[in-house]
Amino acid sequence: MRDGSKIRQTTNPARYTLGHAMFIVRQIETSATRRAVFEEIKAKNRIIRWVDRVYATGGPLLVRRLLLCIYILKCVGAIAGKAPPDTNAIAIANFGNEVHTVDRIKALVPTVSILLVRPSIRNAVKPAQLIAMLRMIGAIPRFWFVLGQLAKRYDFMPACRVSSTLAYYWRFGDMLDAGPEAMAALTASNYSPEAVGLSAAAHQRNRKVIYVNHAPVPHNSPYVPPVFADISVFYGDTVRETYAQRSRCVTHPVYVGLPDAAQEMVLSEKLNRVGIFLTALTRKETIACLISEIRLAHPDAQVLIRHHPVSLLETDLSDLVENNPGTTVTIGSPLSEDIAACEAVICGNSGVILNTLHAGRPVAYVPELDELPQDYNGFLESGLVPRLENWGVGTLATLGSFYREPAWQDVMIGYNASYGQVSGALEQQARDCLLTVLDPRPSPA
Repeated sequence: MRDGSKIRQTTNPARYTLGHAMFIVRQIETSATRRAVFEEIKAKNRIIRWVDRVYATGGPLLVRRLLLCIYILKCVGAIAGKAPPDTNAIAIANFGNEVHTVDRIKALVPTVSILLVRPSIRNAVKPAQLIAMLRMIGAIPRFWFVLGQLAKRYDFMPACRVSSTLAYYWRFGDMLDAGPEAMAALTASNYSPEAVGLSAAAHQRNRKVIYVNHAPVPHNSPYVPPVFADISVFYGDTVRETYAQRSRCVTHPVYVGLPDAAQEMVLSEKLNRVGIFLTALTRKETIACLISEIRLAHPDAQVLIRHHPVSLLETDLSDLVENNPGTTVTIGSPLSEDIAACEAVICGNSGVILNTLHAGRPVAYVPELDELPQDYNGFLESGLVPRLENWGVGTLATLGSFYREPAWQDVMIGYNASYGQVSGALEQQARDCLLTVLDPRPSPA
């Protein structure tokens, strides 16, 4: 029989509430980093720029409130789905990496029915969604005062994101009420409006919440959101430690490592292709400088530049490609393929560092590659990656010496519990733990 007593003991001290959810989203969306990212998105998207201008110059508070109401209705309309009677959990995933994370949990517990909800504005034309939006219009007077406070205090995007937490809380509450009584909530984020809205709606109804991290936690971020899930599936114990040190972590943790089997580190002596993998707030001049240094040290080497998969953050690099033969740019291509195509990879403050190391390629850290705070993820401080001042003929040898150090593997295991380990044992532990919540019936003796 599966024993869920340890898990039950950790569910009571802290729970997600609507207040918690809105506070988390507010802290994330009003940070300097988010503000810079939104400014970048505005600069690259005419529609968002226009709507932001209307909000900023709207004058009367009523105009701002109405814009927030429209955004709320859009969010409600985007969440579609009805849980069949045998559904064990409802999951939310907005981006591709979150979908892969939920799919991984599905593969771990194949006998469990999980309804995956993916927000899409196209859902808003469905009859059930139109009804949900009409019901939301009827509920807006309850939120009118809160919307006024948000409109007074915050710019367009933070106000929209915080107000959308209300929408998701309300919409997922309806879906939980209409579904099976024991249906749990599964999220791949602990800070997005849709994820914390679902978590709060579930805990308000005494349902269990499962959180699975889909990316590393930025250790040096100004704000690290808490974890109040009943079960949390982490890559490694360093993730849990970051939450515990920088925030609150009231949960039952299990560890599974990164997806797919870890590959042995390949430390080549010859460089055929080097990758430059980008995140948000890219510094184009740093990319140009790196390409020049690589060309000088390795005239025949090619350069592969991988964009952040969110197209709104794409930087126009066409002039760099035109002026530097042998340079290619990808966006949205399989990460594993881009990693495998390179002998070494240069990254800034990107979580893809972990994926690259997991796939067996050395990484050089260049903080100047983006405008995020230096060592945003804490990888440099922990000894996971070396800092690169400039690329030269001896860089490959330097990377080889760094990653051959015996202590490095221990650091990597902290971030990625499956690295160099037998993954089957970790997966079995995670499976047993998840089933205590998702399928709490006694297992056959």
